[in-house]
Amino acid sequence: PLSQKGGEQLAPKKKRNRSKKLDEGDWRELKPRHLRGKKKEEMAARRAQNEAAAAARRARADAPAETALEQTAAKLMRLLRPKLRRWCMYEWFYSPVDWSWFRDNEFARMLYDCGLGQVSRLMRCEWSYLRMMLGRARRFSASFLLSERAKLRRYREEVRALRRRQA
Repeated sequence: PLSQKGGEQLAPKKKRNRSKKLDEGDWRELKPRHLRGKKKEEMAARRAQNEAAAAARRARADAPAETALEQTAAKLMRLLRPKLRRWCMYEWFYSPVDWSWFRDNEFARMLYDCGLGQVSRLMRCEWSYLRMMLGRARRFSASFLLSERAKLRRYREEVRALRRRQA
């Protein structure tokens, strides 16, 4: 179709041929490195590296895990992405040094000290007595976290000192 501009007839618009490819010699100069395909040597090196890593993983997977914890950790290592794996390890697993620290519950210990350890429901006067023993609640603040971390650090140092003496 011809276009008209101010009463004049113009030549039809020329269509661009989008499927036309460049000469093979020009291709490398025009395309940036990150858009070009990988070189054969790079691909071979990467394939060899991946095969070696897969063989190492298979060798580790063939060795029997001793405990249920190690089996769970091995499953997580295979299934999760690195960032998610790290989050899971920080969230659910902790050092054997810390096991007794996290097993200890201050509130449950206080209930046992009061003689209310096995009680599941308390009366109002018992709750008021417990609140009186607990004292004023601390705010969840930076200073609270620092003090809790300091307590945990002292506990870890004591446990490590005890283990050194035993060995």
